[in-house]
Amino acid sequence: MKSEKISLPLDHFPEQIRTYLEGANFYDSSSHSAASVFYADTGYYLKIDQKGQLAQEATLAKWFEKQGLGVPVIHYLTADADKDYLLTKEAKGKDALAFLQQPEELCQTMAAALRKLHSLQPQHFPIQHRLQHYKEQAEENYRKGCFYQKALLPQFHIQSREEAYQLIQEQGHLLTTDALIHGDACLPNFILKDATTFSCFIDVSLAGLSDRHIDLYWAIWSLTYNLSDPQYAELFLDYYGRKDVDIDKLRLIAAFEAFS
Repeated sequence: MKSEKISLPLDHFPEQIRTYLEGANFYDSSSHSAASVFYADTGYYLKIDQKGQLAQEATLAKWFEKQGLGVPVIHYLTADADKDYLLTKEAKGKDALAFLQQPEELCQTMAAALRKLHSLQPQHFPIQHRLQHYKEQAEENYRKGCFYQKALLPQFHIQSREEAYQLIQEQGHLLTTDALIHGDACLPNFILKDATTFSCFIDVSLAGLSDRHIDLYWAIWSLTYNLSDPQYAELFLDYYGRKDVDIDKLRLIAAFEAFS
C-alpha cells in the first residue's frame, strides 16, 4: 500500500535493517496508530515504534507466518534506546480494497479466510487473555470519555453512548473465547491474489483467542463502510455460515467497539 513518497535517513537505522533498504524508494504508509510504517519498493515494510511496543506484534507475525497465513518476518530489533523496528516482506497480492468492483467474490473470499482462521486450535498460542483485555479496555475508555460513534452501524439500533455502555453492562458476559481471531478484520488487512484467492493476513497485532464475533463485526463494518450498501454485510454472513453467527453478539460487539 503505497502512499506519499518520502526520504528516509538510512544511517539512523540499525545495520541489519539498512542491508534490506539500500537503494529503495520509500513511501509513508502509516495509519492512525502511533507507529510509523514505511514501504520500500525493494519489497519490504518497516514499522517503527517506541521501545518494546512491537515485541508482541513480532511474535504474532512470526506465528502467522509459520501457519502460512502471514508475511515473512525478516527482523525484529529493539537495539536503540527508544525504538523498536519490525521489518517484514511485502505481502503477495493486493489488499481487499483493490477488489471492491467484485463485491460478491470479495465477500466469499473473506468469509472463507476467516472460517479457516477460526477453525484453528493452537495448543500454545503466544497471546492469552485477549478477551479479558478487550473488555477491560472498553471499560477504561468509557471512563476516559471515549466514544466512537461510527462503530454503531444503523442496523444495530444503538442510539447513544449510554445505551452502548448499558448493553455492555447487561450482556458483556455473553462473549466467550471460542476461536482464534485476527482482531482487526477490516478489508485492508486481507491480502488477496485476486478476488477469489486469499493470500494472507497483515497487521496481526490484535490477534488472539477470543470471540469470533469481533472478526465478523469488523468484516461487516468494513464492507458496509467501503461499499456503502448493507446487503454485502448480509452476504458475507451467509458465506461465513449463519449457524455460527449470533446477531445479538454482533450488536454487543458494536457497543464494545464504540469504546475502542
